[in-house]
Amino acid sequence: MKNLFLPILSGMIVILPANPIKAAPVWPEASVARLVSFADLDMTSSHDRDRLKNRIAFAAYTLCLVELPASPSPAIADPTCLRAAKKSALEQMDRAVSRANGDARLVATAR
Repeated sequence: MKNLFLPILSGMIVILPANPIKAAPVWPEASVARLVSFADLDMTSSHDRDRLKNRIAFAAYTLCLVELPASPSPAIADPTCLRAAKKSALEQMDRAVSRANGDARLVATAR
């Protein structure tokens, strides 16, 4: 199973929002995360890396949605949360790509 989550696991990305959803109270010990699997992707392939970036973008978007009053308007994501979540996940993706390509230097410095 490949997902981006922890550096120990090979294939898990965790996306954490910079700002929790503003409409709901957040308890200090609570955290929100999404796992993005890339078990079916080849990190040496640019096509598959693009597919993973799309998965990350979608997961970050859904994680950072801001609750609005009922309306026909589409849901929006908090831009600060979205940027931070994508940045964190893309850093994990870079480490996974480096491992797949055998670049030990980048993996070692990212820990």
